[in-house]
Amino acid sequence: METGEAILKAYPDSSYARLTALLMAKLAVDEGQPEPAKQHLQWVIDHAGSDEVVAIARARMAQLVLAGGDAEAALTLFNQIGKDGSAAFPELKGDILAGLGKTEEAAQSYAQAQQLLADSGADPRLLELKIEALGRDPASK
Repeated sequence: METGEAILKAYPDSSYARLTALLMAKLAVDEGQPEPAKQHLQWVIDHAGSDEVVAIARARMAQLVLAGGDAEAALTLFNQIGKDGSAAFPELKGDILAGLGKTEEAAQSYAQAQQLLADSGADPRLLELKIEALGRDPASK
């Protein structure tokens, strides 16, 4: 972590620093430390160099907030990503909506994520399980 902090201090406007902060956030999550992870993600948001990197940081922040049990705050963060960026995270949107008890909307978001995965050749079975957990048939769109 010391090396990461040194990069953030020495090169705060660089892409390397933003990517380092994202990695530091992941390491903090892996160590079960959500608050430091949130601080690193906020650093990325505050030192944004591109909309794409900010969208990733906001999405990861929303995941942390949702994992902490606050689906309302997670939705607020998710909505700050913007329409163009939020389209890249339909599974996260489904998770948030499911956390809010909005099962129909969550199922629609999961179906969208399922289609994106299928189009990319990835395995959509996890999303099928999430749709089933909502009491829906994953085969129906």
